[in-house]
Amino acid sequence: MFDLFKILFFSLTLLATQISLAETEAELIEKAKSEGTLVVLTNHLPYNDVLLNEFKKKYPMIKVERKTWEAYGFSHWPYFKTENEKERTDVVFGCQSYEILQNPNDPWYADLTSLENWPKRPEHFTNTPYFIYLVASPHVIVYNSKKVKESDLPGTYEDLLNPKWKNKVVYRNPLSGSSPAFISHYINQTRGNLDWFAKLGQNKAIVVKEFADLVKLLNSGKATLGLTRDAEIIDVLKKNKKLKMHWLKELPFQYQLATMNARVVRKSAAKLLLNWVMVDGQETLVKAGFTAGARREELLKKPNLFRMDFEKVMAHEHKDIINTAMDKLRQNGATVYSK
Repeated sequence: MFDLFKILFFSLTLLATQISLAETEAELIEKAKSEGTLVVLTNHLPYNDVLLNEFKKKYPMIKVERKTWEAYGFSHWPYFKTENEKERTDVVFGCQSYEILQNPNDPWYADLTSLENWPKRPEHFTNTPYFIYLVASPHVIVYNSKKVKESDLPGTYEDLLNPKWKNKVVYRNPLSGSSPAFISHYINQTRGNLDWFAKLGQNKAIVVKEFADLVKLLNSGKATLGLTRDAEIIDVLKKNKKLKMHWLKELPFQYQLATMNARVVRKSAAKLLLNWVMVDGQETLVKAGFTAGARREELLKKPNLFRMDFEKVMAHEHKDIINTAMDKLRQNGATVYSK
């Protein structure tokens, strides 16, 4: 009986200690004020502007510097893994986790589950402790509304192989970015092989390197349908009334992730940002039309919705899959633009 009391006393003491160590939002803000400028590394996609602008509105006392990694070979390492504290990235948005999955003992990534005062938001945690889900971006069809009626649009990826879409489908090279690479993995995982790409090539699909080229071909009418995701196209659609977005019956969601540097310099500010992202930040994204916007809850209830963890997929034979997809397109008659 005495041992039981000792165990109970120890447990309560430990709990009290943990509670006392937890920092309040006000305490985090005070510490963040003296830390200097929070450095956030992102990709170029507009959801980053939406998130960081709203965060700065809520916490105007926190200085934030945004850097983008496109100029560095699409890797966050040059700013993430540096001994120079002034240059070091505190938080990364939109990162791909296959790098750490290939090297799980990498000392540069923080174990986010170990941070005190972390909110209980299990839906945002991945199956590694180093990343949280930042945004779920559905893949869609973007189409030239002057060239095709909405009622005639395809419902599945197989529908794109119909001869009526010959020479009319534009797709980005799967070697050129995470969005087309994801579709390679999605097709491989859901169909069991990559034969769909061979058939798309036989249907004379057009393959471009850059997203801007995909938009140009659709605008010019040289292509009618384009494969992309909402995070890439939303801002374009606000300015371009000719192009429209179409939901497929199957709706793969691509997750973008966020992580924190294990050697974070501005730790309190970084914690404030990541806490905010998982709660208020998600509402901000939905209001701005991202993560399927106002239709998010409706779409998440669809029984055939495919939610694939990018981290799992990218860790599995990533280069073999995207190279094979591209080879099948090229070898079967797709028009491939190298620039």
